[in-house]
Amino acid sequence: MIRKLFNTVLPIAFSVLAQPAFCQWINVPPLKAPRTSAGEIDLHARAPRRPDGKPDLSGSWSPDDNRYVRDFALDMKPEDVPYLPWAKKVFDERKDGSHSGEDPDAHCLPQGVPKIDSVQYPWKVV
Repeated sequence: MIRKLFNTVLPIAFSVLAQPAFCQWINVPPLKAPRTSAGEIDLHARAPRRPDGKPDLSGSWSPDDNRYVRDFALDMKPEDVPYLPWAKKVFDERKDGSHSGEDPDAHCLPQGVPKIDSVQYPWKVV
């Protein structure tokens, strides 16, 4: 009985377990991105166009990093940020993290726009 189990059931079980290996995407299509003469992706190239001439932004998108999640004006000089007076006051109050409990993330709530668009989670435009 045990010999029959090893000779029939186990090979079938192993073939079923190995099946996902055949489902892997071995021939990944090349990235259709415009390239510079050095072979790097050209980040300044025009967006691809649909047949009607409008930009085609479909595909999976993901920011490079999360540096701008807490401060969208990270690369700007403080005096160049066009704050309204009330917004500057709120920004200064939140610099030290004492208001972090007000952040939706602290309560497991969805992040809101525009913050959710700057977080490094992939998203897809269809």
